[in-house]
Amino acid sequence: MQSTDFIERMAINLMVTTLDHPVAAAVARSARISELCGPEDFAGRHGLTVPLIESAEAGRIPFGSLPAGYGAVLAALEVDLLAMADLAST
Repeated sequence: MQSTDFIERMAINLMVTTLDHPVAAAVARSARISELCGPEDFAGRHGLTVPLIESAEAGRIPFGSLPAGYGAVLAALEVDLLAMADLAST
């Protein structure tokens, strides 16, 4: 399964929850999971803070406001960011 498809499925599942930003949450969770690490390690690797990662994974940060630290991970996973943005706007 391609990364974009995986994230889209996770986001769709999260859309039935009370998260404010389920697509951003799916993207953030997938980025960290792809590196097989916890929030502290992911934060250290990408110059982020643990509270920021927790907020992103809890859907409290909009997709367009996710920190740039996620960008390199998403690029390596070849995630279709336009598809994610489109899904986030629905």
